[in-house]
Amino acid sequence: MRLIWLAAMIALAPGSIDAQSSQRSSASGASRALHEAQASPPQRQRERTRRSARTESPREFSRDRRASRVVLPLPPAVPTPDVAADVGVRGAARDLCIAELRAAGHHVEKASPAPAPLSACAIPDAIQLHAIAPTPSGVRIALPDKPILSCGFARVVADFSQQIVAPLALAHLGAMPASIATGPGYECRGRNRIAGAKISAHGQGGAVDIAGMRLSDGRALSVEKPAGDAERRLWSALRKAACGWFTTVLGPGSDAQHANHLHLDAERHGSSDRYRLCQ
Repeated sequence: MRLIWLAAMIALAPGSIDAQSSQRSSASGASRALHEAQASPPQRQRERTRRSARTESPREFSRDRRASRVVLPLPPAVPTPDVAADVGVRGAARDLCIAELRAAGHHVEKASPAPAPLSACAIPDAIQLHAIAPTPSGVRIALPDKPILSCGFARVVADFSQQIVAPLALAHLGAMPASIATGPGYECRGRNRIAGAKISAHGQGGAVDIAGMRLSDGRALSVEKPAGDAERRLWSALRKAACGWFTTVLGPGSDAQHANHLHLDAERHGSSDRYRLCQ
């Protein structure tokens, strides 16, 4: 009898346990349903999210959290004229670049730089920039040095002269620039004229050195020796504005090599064209 009673208990126990578990599960489910019905929609969503997270393994949940992180893309890069890379015009496209500059009113001519002593010096799209198109006031800006430049870089120099140099000169000194001293532009040499140094942006037609300008009223301005506070403010404003147009801006105070002019170039620094060297 004892054996029969024990067997009966064993046979009944799982069903009893399952029944109790089912009752508890049903009660719990009913309680959750009642809670969700009473909760606001955002609360119900949070409840479902918490229960879903508890059913996942810690490893899966951690992986999902990492996957859900949003990595915001960087702003699109703004191309800058880079005479050492593939930004700008090259070779046969030079004719198109010249045509566009002339259509804008600039005086440009094709140029053929003398054979370079260093193999890294080259300007496939070399042009000579003689003058900038007249400003809205009708004043044409001459470039007496007729710098030899990459045509792509010449575009930037022309736009900078029209849109920045001319308005700032008028605002600070009451007259438009009639001419700007730029230096020769192209010059095959190492940086800071150091033998064996990396080729300067000048060696690839991507730099100008502004030493001064002459205004439409005849006044001569000098980067090295500004005459009065107004002229000093003008050069300071030009130098700051240039950092938005060129990747390298050097001048008095940067080093001894740039004590008497503003060096402006668009050479890429490192792997990014966003880096600026403004000193």
